[in-house]
Amino acid sequence: MTIESTSNLPIITVKLNARVSPADNLNAYIQNKDTRTSVVVESGNISYSNQQATVTLSDDEFIADIVEDTALSIVFYIQTGGSTHENSVPVYRDLITFRDSLDTDSDYTESTDDTEYIYG
Repeated sequence: MTIESTSNLPIITVKLNARVSPADNLNAYIQNKDTRTSVVVESGNISYSNQQATVTLSDDEFIADIVEDTALSIVFYIQTGGSTHENSVPVYRDLITFRDSLDTDSDYTESTDDTEYIYG
């Protein structure tokens, strides 16, 4: 899981331990798990070095829907020929959450049986 900050948008940085070495044609399919909207980020908006991918989002509507409680699913894949995210083998999958939703004690409620904190 990647924990990002909404203040970094439109850039998302993901530690990428790919199954194969990503080439110049690394693409990403990103789905907002709350709104069920998705975007494909093409290789021109992804840079990769030192096992880290930097993804630059360009869809303003998609970015506007990302708030502190948003969860994004990201699938990196290598596009070959006429392939798309639907028929390519993924090289890495991740879930992205935003630390803005986890940064204060008021985001937690105390359990009645113990002193553990449960995200709520």
